[in-house]
Amino acid sequence: MKRRHLVFSGVLVTLLSTAFAQQQTLITVNPNNFGLGRNISNAIPGAQLLSFSTMPNPDPNNPGTRVPQYLPVYAQPVDPSCNVGVGIPCAIGGNLAIGFSSTTVPSTIPILWGGEDVAAECLAEFGAVSFCDGSLDFEVLRVNFTTPTDFAAAAIGYFPDDASVIQAFEAFDSSGNSLGRCVGPFQFPLSGPLPPQNSDPPGCATSIGASTTSGWGLFTISRPTADISFVLIGGFGNNRPIAQVLFDSPVSVQLAGLLAAVQGVGPGKSLANTAAQAQANYATGDILTTCSLLASLVSQVNAQDGKHLDHLSALQLLSTATAIETGIGCK
Repeated sequence: MKRRHLVFSGVLVTLLSTAFAQQQTLITVNPNNFGLGRNISNAIPGAQLLSFSTMPNPDPNNPGTRVPQYLPVYAQPVDPSCNVGVGIPCAIGGNLAIGFSSTTVPSTIPILWGGEDVAAECLAEFGAVSFCDGSLDFEVLRVNFTTPTDFAAAAIGYFPDDASVIQAFEAFDSSGNSLGRCVGPFQFPLSGPLPPQNSDPPGCATSIGASTTSGWGLFTISRPTADISFVLIGGFGNNRPIAQVLFDSPVSVQLAGLLAAVQGVGPGKSLANTAAQAQANYATGDILTTCSLLASLVSQVNAQDGKHLDHLSALQLLSTATAIETGIGCK
């Protein structure tokens, strides 16, 4: 088993998932690593983020039905004063949340996603007849994985008027079959941290920052094999904000993404050459040299941060490089 320790706003969260034959690394989609209103749909190696909704079916033979619509996802700003509840900010680790607007004007209210249950029903119908009857009042976040994964998670907010539980996170295989849902343990009144043993399945959701009536929960879905092709994230009953998405990704996918990201970046070809050498050495199984090259790349990025590299570009490269270092066990 792989033990992970994740930190959100100073709260330590420990997660377990099964080991892969191929080395994996835990990737975090953090909108705060990007600019205001940046399209982040394809900005993270290994995953594609899309806003999923439905629109009227143009086929006159099927009046009153709807067809899927997929639009970009953005690093959408929220005002520092924005809260999902008393003392609980609308974003984690900054002022950007996962949203569906390219605006750079901070929102004073939480950016809400909803209708996960309706979206799941529509997907089931799409598989048979390419349309559905349901209408999504709010967009649902869909995350497609380049390579099927055994682990996915999301930081999802909840509100004082959530009745008892949140069903907001569901995983699917490549055929659109549901592999499982994570239902949250958010029962009121609260007297402290939310008990993960109350989630369904047990341990799939835990608190990463809570007041007595609202906060952020980390929802996780783990599988014994890598068969999660995509997830849907949104609300069930209440709509809710999404701060971050996490997933297991093969090291080889992340190295390829890192190499693509440093092409033409910085002075000369030093970053690209270092990333290419790291990829080549990893392919031969030379982990020690791969680690040395990644450490060199991290040092180069840090040295160029604010000079030949703007700070956000540096953050993105460092996030990928350090995740790979962790995945392959660099010291």
